[in-house]
Amino acid sequence: MRKYLISLSSLILFFSCIGGKSVPVQFYTLNIKGESPTPVSIVEVRASAKVHQRFNLENGEKLELREFERWQDSPNRLVETEMKNYFSLGKDELRCELNEFVFDVENMQAKISIDFVLRSGAGDQQFRVKSAQSFTELDGASLVKAMSSAVHDVFKQLDQKIIEGK
Repeated sequence: MRKYLISLSSLILFFSCIGGKSVPVQFYTLNIKGESPTPVSIVEVRASAKVHQRFNLENGEKLELREFERWQDSPNRLVETEMKNYFSLGKDELRCELNEFVFDVENMQAKISIDFVLRSGAGDQQFRVKSAQSFTELDGASLVKAMSSAVHDVFKQLDQKIIEGK
């Protein structure tokens, strides 16, 4: 009887392991095109506590973190990498804090907000730059395209503010 129970338990365990497939995690990165001739040294990009590596879908008061759709790296590191590729290297130092990096489902917009501190020979300048770009679908590719456009828009606004400040 004991052998029968052990055999039956082993078979049950074996067949339970064969079960359904798990959903693979999809990793995404930003896709920023273009570059600026404005010289600046990107010192760091920090992130606030509400910026996550998983996709953040905000719907009114609710926040959904998508388990199987994630950024390839933390959003602040992605923004920092893209920023270093976008701006040419210079002596003025730029420090940043990423405050918002979220998909607003209620308004169907990818939103980003960054605080900047530019240290130059003329003194420190502080400013906040925001962008919101529309998306029509909730699939990963559409969301990434909208966020990439929002980040690119922030870079263009930042470039303009740096030029105006000189």
